Amino acid sequence: MMALAAASKRYQFDGFVTYTCAQNKHPGVRHLYEWKESKDWMDGLPGVTKIRDDEVREIETSFEMAYSNILSRCWLEVQTIWIEFIMRTTTSMLPKAQYALFRKEYQEDSGNLSHLHALLSFDRGAYSNEEFMMFLSELQKNSVVDLMDPQLRDEFIKSGLVRDYTDWDDMEQTAYTVLSHTCASKRCLVKTGPRDEDCYCKKQHPVLGRDDALAHEWKKIPVTFSQTALNILEATGHYIPPSDLSKEGYFTHEMFDPRRHIGSCNPSARENMSPVVAEHFAATRSMQNFQIVCGTNGVTRYVVKVSIHFVSLSVL
Repeated sequence: MMALAAASKRYQFDGFVTYTCAQNKHPGVRHLYEWKESKDWMDGLPGVTKIRDDEVREIETSFEMAYSNILSRCWLEVQTIWIEFIMRTTTSMLPKAQYALFRKEYQEDSGNLSHLHALLSFDRGAYSNEEFMMFLSELQKNSVVDLMDPQLRDEFIKSGLVRDYTDWDDMEQTAYTVLSHTCASKRCLVKTGPRDEDCYCKKQHPVLGRDDALAHEWKKIPVTFSQTALNILEATGHYIPPSDLSKEGYFTHEMFDPRRHIGSCNPSARENMSPVVAEHFAATRSMQNFQIVCGTNGVTRYVVKVSIHFVSLSVL
């Protein structure tokens, strides 16, 4: 973790992205899902029309177990191809990736496919830091209305990401289904008391509770420093203690003033949508989460977790 944080001094990360797989929608695996659900594979079983219902259920369970192995292998291949695309494409809406760290993670409470975390550093070209952050922020879509831009529709149809208008409509329905945040897993809930209802969701809504949903915000992340740490930072010139000019004191380096980006969103949106890059969602049709970062800050700790399980890291 410390090495990754130190590396950000030289290779500044710009995006933190999570990619998942919706088996019935992702173009890399949905052919397997459709074959399983069709039950056409049962037609080749001898005497299938004469077997009992309990035998049918046993056969379906066996097929499900065999399917999971093929699905996992196929998904690992798809992830590899997707990583290659991110790192080597020159035609993406996103700038060319220079450096990246990828981490595959499995949820502890469900037997499902791994999802992919990515820390990405992009080629900024002639952009200044502020200009680049704004350019990247504008690529982030925080509502289905923003995502389903008619101008993008024609562009995606031309490039082959979307087949036709019918596929575009299907993509819209998929967005509402897979991108809208729910608290079903309860991993997002923060406890505030002893009762089950004493909690709140830490996933901030892109519209509700904001003064101006159309604005890009860099919200301050609350961090508590010990007095000893403040004394050391003051001695090194990184902290200015409270005075008549600043009653709360302030830090002179952005590393000690971490902020979280809250993106622009259509004010009419009511779905609590995970932010996405339109091009990547059109290609994967699965839940993803695209966050703008300015330094690793808390992201480093999230990506490089201390775990009793073996974790594989891929650095390109």
